[in-house]
Amino acid sequence: LSPRVDAISCVSKAVKDYLLLKGVAEKKLFVVYKGHQINWYNSLSGLSLSKESLGFTKNDLIVICVANSRPVKGVDILIEAANLLKNDAEIKFILVGEIRDKNLFAKSKNPNLHFLGFRNDAQALIGGSDLLVVPSRSREGLPKALLEAMALQKPIIASRVGGIPEIIEHGLEGILIPPSDPEILSKAIKYLKNNSDQASQMAKNAFFKLQDMLTVEKMLASTELMYSACLSR
Repeated sequence: LSPRVDAISCVSKAVKDYLLLKGVAEKKLFVVYKGHQINWYNSLSGLSLSKESLGFTKNDLIVICVANSRPVKGVDILIEAANLLKNDAEIKFILVGEIRDKNLFAKSKNPNLHFLGFRNDAQALIGGSDLLVVPSRSREGLPKALLEAMALQKPIIASRVGGIPEIIEHGLEGILIPPSDPEILSKAIKYLKNNSDQASQMAKNAFFKLQDMLTVEKMLASTELMYSACLSR
């Protein structure tokens, strides 16, 4: 809100809309999506952790969530969804990220949900999983884990919040669900487990979307437009 700020680079339209509501002048706001290159992930081809190395079998469906447990991230929603699926022994959950609310451990009633804490190899863990869940409640600009899953061609279930719907079209590049609804989340996980071909196709569509929409070249062009606008005032 400082009058000395000439421009704000927003990682999604949702962030721009949020700042408009806070009273920031529209002329200061520019949408610059995070640029990605697929070759950044080529080194992971041999580093993705196998299911066996994580103590699972090849028949297990590995559902991963990468998030620090701030309330807006909806980690508790994932835990509740996992509780609803505790009778399906083939669905395994891994939660990557610092757990700040220690009460979350007690909320888990599913022995197949594993808290891995902070990890430096989150990308490799996504690469070794079958499905990424982003259960955020609100205030998501554009989650890094979402883009990593797209690059690694992993099916995605994500809340319809923030900038996520700008990148993922429901039924085409992933499944979008309402926030704070563990029952719908559990049903979406079960659905993708039972419809692996559709899940694979959505992952491929998301991969192509990333290559088309979120390139480094487009990020640089948007950044250049932002600076040019500032210099022309």
